[in-house]
Amino acid sequence: MNLVAGVLSGGRITSMGTALPAIEVAAQALPEGAHVTWGVRPEYVDWVPIPAGTTADPPPSPDGSTTAIGAVAGNVYTVENLGAHTLLTMRAGTDRLQAVVGEDPLPEPGQRCWFTFPMAKVLVFDTDTGTLIGGGQQ
Repeated sequence: MNLVAGVLSGGRITSMGTALPAIEVAAQALPEGAHVTWGVRPEYVDWVPIPAGTTADPPPSPDGSTTAIGAVAGNVYTVENLGAHTLLTMRAGTDRLQAVVGEDPLPEPGQRCWFTFPMAKVLVFDTDTGTLIGGGQQ
């Protein structure tokens, strides 16, 4: 499970150099500025390359909304072949995010990319108490 620190601000979770849409229950249950930990399973994370020399916008959500998909930009750190799947580790600052993806195409270590995931699969915890606030819809 990827577990990453963030701060609730303006209905979004500021984390890994970006602002992810916060699940509604977290935005309602926690005060502005609350420290949260958000998590997503590597199986729900995918990757999209960022062309060299560009500052590409996050990839669009399949349904066109701005809240259905989370996207974090970073550099691929490792590409580990697991047989039928590959484990990608991406770094953004001091944080890391992992994805379990198919065999190809694969990014190269050092390549800049977006790691994307459905926000419906994100869990949000209150960092101070460890309490699950919500998320992780089936």
